[in-house]
Amino acid sequence: MTSIPPQTPRIPDGALLNNRYRITGFLGLGGHAAVYAAVDTLIERDVAVKVLYLLSEDNTSPEHHSRLERFRAEARLAAKIRHPAVVTIFDMGTIDQLGFPFIVMEHLAGHDLRAELRANGPLHPERALRIIKPCLDALHAGHEQDVVHRDLKPANIFLLHPGTDREEVRILDFGIARALHSDARLTGAGQLLGTPRYLAPEYIREHRVTPALDIYQSGLILAELLLGAPVLTSPDAMECIIRHTQGNLGIAPWLLDSPWGPLIQRATARRPADRFPSALEFRRALDALDPKLLPAPPAPTAPLPDPGADHSIQITVTEEDTPKRAANRPHRLDATTQLPPQPLPRPRHHLALAAAAVAALALIAAALAWLLSLR
Repeated sequence: MTSIPPQTPRIPDGALLNNRYRITGFLGLGGHAAVYAAVDTLIERDVAVKVLYLLSEDNTSPEHHSRLERFRAEARLAAKIRHPAVVTIFDMGTIDQLGFPFIVMEHLAGHDLRAELRANGPLHPERALRIIKPCLDALHAGHEQDVVHRDLKPANIFLLHPGTDREEVRILDFGIARALHSDARLTGAGQLLGTPRYLAPEYIREHRVTPALDIYQSGLILAELLLGAPVLTSPDAMECIIRHTQGNLGIAPWLLDSPWGPLIQRATARRPADRFPSALEFRRALDALDPKLLPAPPAPTAPLPDPGADHSIQITVTEEDTPKRAANRPHRLDATTQLPPQPLPRPRHHLALAAAAVAALALIAAALAWLLSLR
């Protein structure tokens, strides 16, 4: 994911973008974009302007123009998705003075789902359903337009009027993730781009982007709503990637043993063919559930993970890590990341440590048995 360049100027209040959008305030900063409050002076409407920093250093290069065209094509496609749970896109363009593309969308009042979970922990099952169901409906609407979100996570799900009877859901960055990323089909050396806690196994192994990817991420989010924390809590990106590819998510047993367990397991199956065939089918399966049957979660015993670990990262994949490997063999990935956690170990280190631990336990057991035999 392209980071916001440190030298990028912040757009001052009062600035007029392309003679139409007057900046009225700064709303937030992400790994690839800055969001501003603005007024559409043509029709006097409050809007949000998301400025994306996805361009190369040379604004005259072919790469620059290629990425701009891909962004425009994806933004047009996303704007065609008509669903109440998808943020409305009004306009797009390029800032004349800076050359950065921007999106004009509805101005939302509230906060994202990630902030809600960190502040209040697990959601009541009925509220979890009220949030995840419109998300699945919106994903289905996007899939019918051949748009896959591919970076769905709580930070990309916005709550309007959170915690009230007026609460609504909006999915952010629908269709824009692909424009921000490199081409989906990579040969030889390439890159994985996304949020390690939510990457689907087939994307890690084969760079495959289909609606099944969104279903996998939706299953992880549903479990997170009920658990109050991500399914994968490690800040180590490589550990998350290994567990996705091995199908070792480690979802809490109390949740898997509940009536919700089979649905979450199906949505997060390692093989795409084993998941729900569509987001709509996942939603219909949830319709048949009684949220009152879900047991209360146990009291948390550890603090929630560092929120920084939910940012998208860029991982370099070497040529030997391309597809056509045995399904049960984890990839060896050389990783470079923009995240602050410790350096990312290679899978062989994890295996070596596990083997050493098993050997040590065996030695201890043998020693205890020998001591007992002397008594």
